[in-house]
Amino acid sequence: MYNGQIEAGGDLTYVYDPDTKKVKKFYKVYTSFTPVSSEKEILENQEIKLVANAIVPSFRGTLSLRFWIAVNTTLRLAFAKKEKVKKQ
Repeated sequence: MYNGQIEAGGDLTYVYDPDTKKVKKFYKVYTSFTPVSSEKEILENQEIKLVANAIVPSFRGTLSLRFWIAVNTTLRLAFAKKEKVKKQ
């Protein structure tokens, strides 16, 4: 998956996995990335416009939604307002 993205001009910038052994193994093949300590570091980075993942299929939708919300400020604000209304 990553070979195709790199060949198309993409950059592998950050990698996160709770299993650091997997990250070290991945680094042996792709040395251009910086490992990060949490998913949050990637989601909050406004420079990132695309996230590729190899997470367990049942979690892919929620990860994609978290990233989409993180990059879409308008939607993030709308969700925040909706939550505030629910709490009252």
